[in-house]
Amino acid sequence: MHLQADQVQLWLIDLDQAPEPFDALLQDDERERAARFIRRQHQDRFRVGRGALRAVLGGYLGQEARFVRFAYGAHGKPALAEGTDLRFNLSHSDRWAMLGVVRGVDIGVDIEAIRDLADLDAVARRTFTARENRELDALPAGFRTRGFYACWTRKEAMVKAAGVGLAFELDWCEVAVDPTMDCLDVKVGGSSQIAGQYRLWCLEPVAGLPAAVAIRSNPAESGSSSLRLCSRIFRVAF
Repeated sequence: MHLQADQVQLWLIDLDQAPEPFDALLQDDERERAARFIRRQHQDRFRVGRGALRAVLGGYLGQEARFVRFAYGAHGKPALAEGTDLRFNLSHSDRWAMLGVVRGVDIGVDIEAIRDLADLDAVARRTFTARENRELDALPAGFRTRGFYACWTRKEAMVKAAGVGLAFELDWCEVAVDPTMDCLDVKVGGSSQIAGQYRLWCLEPVAGLPAAVAIRSNPAESGSSSLRLCSRIFRVAF
């Protein structure tokens, strides 16, 4: 499996496919973790998601999937334990997961299944910036839900690229709310934990499943602007 230095590749995973082919790729602690889910559906989805993650990363690394080792950042973001410049991030919502892979820069991925939210305005007021809320309010009524999810996935992807988790509120980054935009650049200052140049790609790999991919480079670098998103979304299926 080949990944060019200037390329971001995405993988779409159907978590509702049969989990048994993925079981041989898992470590014992991952099987135990799957078993702790109460519902069988959630157990199976974890088995598929984790096995697919191992299969894809093992392909890039040129090693058996079950021997891929993970490390975790201060806020829980997973990374490869091997000495490699390969970076990845995984997001899931309902039956779908999406995995982003790149070399040498931080990456964050977020997908969210669109649902009608009775408290959409309250959530937006609580988590979006004043400008983002003004842009959301200005959207036609039929686009407001999509605008909300566009903003949410973009911000979450940036949070995951920075690897800060819930250590910061979502107002440290500000993005465009327009759901029709497919690419944007955001510059963030402040703490070294979050500062940098972020490039965002916005897509909908499955109808009703908006997604965002964020790449972060350091303020002194221009790495994110030279990267391109692979036009093909790969699928994991056994």
